[in-house]
Amino acid sequence: LSPHDPFIVRTAIHCIALLSLEHCDDAKERFIELHLPSKLYDLFYSEQIDRSTGEAILLFFANVLHTREEVQSRIMKGIEVIPMLLSAKEMDFSAHTNTRCLSALLSLSRVPSFRRMVISHL
Repeated sequence: LSPHDPFIVRTAIHCIALLSLEHCDDAKERFIELHLPSKLYDLFYSEQIDRSTGEAILLFFANVLHTREEVQSRIMKGIEVIPMLLSAKEMDFSAHTNTRCLSALLSLSRVPSFRRMVISHL
């Protein structure tokens, strides 16, 4: 990232995190079509973002995982979302972020095909 990119990236990711609150499945499908989950996952672990941006990325994942099993499966394809959601507590993010991440883990654990994955990380 160039010196001016962090502000633009932070602003864009915060906007995306807010958009992820939409309950419309079309919005979540569009996120997947744009490969946002994998791009945000890579950015989260790139060490090129600040704390606020990392928290917004976690909120994005926590919000979009409150959906149907098919969409959850497409979002999680090829990325390790569960350890990422669990990292919210270690990174000392806000209580709201921790609650949303735990709620997303609960949502995942209700799906039989994801239950073992969630339990194996606890």
